[in-house]
Amino acid sequence: QIACSLPFAAMAPKAMKAMKAVKSVSKTGLAEAVAMATELKKSDVMKILTSLAEVVQKEIKKTGKVTLPGMCMVKTRVK
Repeated sequence: QIACSLPFAAMAPKAMKAMKAVKSVSKTGLAEAVAMATELKKSDVMKILTSLAEVVQKEIKKTGKVTLPGMCMVKTRVK
């Protein structure tokens, strides 16, 4: 075996622990929650979510990045 006494050997990154599987909210669940909070019809909220998904998809293809203010930024990257 080879022992390494270099200082950076002690700073090797630790392996990331796997995250537990968490069930996220579905499109229908999100639409129901928004409909209740805004007093809109669930069908109208579904149309809004579908439209938002289309806009985000187009922006990602065009620029590789889109920001939903107050929520998140989605960026593509190449591994």
